[in-house]
Amino acid sequence: MILFPALFLSRLFKTGKMIGNHAAIINGCSYAIRSGNKIVFEATRVAETMKRDIYLIDIWGGVRGYTEALKDIMCYTGADYVVGIDVGGDVLAMGDEDELWSPLADAMGLAAIYDIGSSTLMVYSPGADGELPEEVVLERISLIANMGGYLGSIGVRREYTKFYEKLLENAHSEASRIGLLALKGFYGVKSIRSRTRKISVSPVNTIVFILAPEPALNISKPAQLVRNTESFVEAWRKLRENGIATEYDLENAILEYSRRAGKDPRRLSASEIIRIKNHLWKTVKDK
Repeated sequence: MILFPALFLSRLFKTGKMIGNHAAIINGCSYAIRSGNKIVFEATRVAETMKRDIYLIDIWGGVRGYTEALKDIMCYTGADYVVGIDVGGDVLAMGDEDELWSPLADAMGLAAIYDIGSSTLMVYSPGADGELPEEVVLERISLIANMGGYLGSIGVRREYTKFYEKLLENAHSEASRIGLLALKGFYGVKSIRSRTRKISVSPVNTIVFILAPEPALNISKPAQLVRNTESFVEAWRKLRENGIATEYDLENAILEYSRRAGKDPRRLSASEIIRIKNHLWKTVKDK
């Protein structure tokens, strides 16, 4: 069973079947409408490639809605356990790192799987998303191990390469592609996200680290702050009020900059995006 978080699913979802108030089953034909534009979920591409249904969770209902969605899906499928997988490891952020770009959805996911109880957190390919560097993620995993929360690790095997390649032909995930590069023997530095971030690629990027959710939550200020929130907006405000800027802030800042400059936000340079991000992070932290 594969789950993906999404935003405004209940308002914009066009094909598939809703499960409760905050989750849905989608397939390779599913999409949403946003500002008059057709949006195809990356999960749709995964469903199309795998020829199977995928479960989406609408995070508009905050962590309480997220948790309710997980329970509804577990009841619907008969599952009794949840595994949350984060590519890169920024789910282990403490909230004050300058390298962070997208702490909100990760914090909500960690809080939700902690609240479920019957769950495990996995971190795949440390540093692969260009946020927390590999060495920081490994340090956080060691900290969790010191708290008794390191449960082990597994490696992505060479025999999975063809399937991995096929999946990434349709699903656009630069962070997930780093693990494939490492699996195929690449060693060195890669740029992602329109060249706004650089990643050191090594065999470490083929490893999945298995962690207990409780100690992970105990080191994550963002996850602690968003627990018990009843809406996405409440979760966002909780982080912002505590000096933590999020991907939602960044998206709005990019749109505002583009509007004032008369530019297409999709065509901003890496230096422009980094400048917007750094200014935003400083502004939110200094409030």
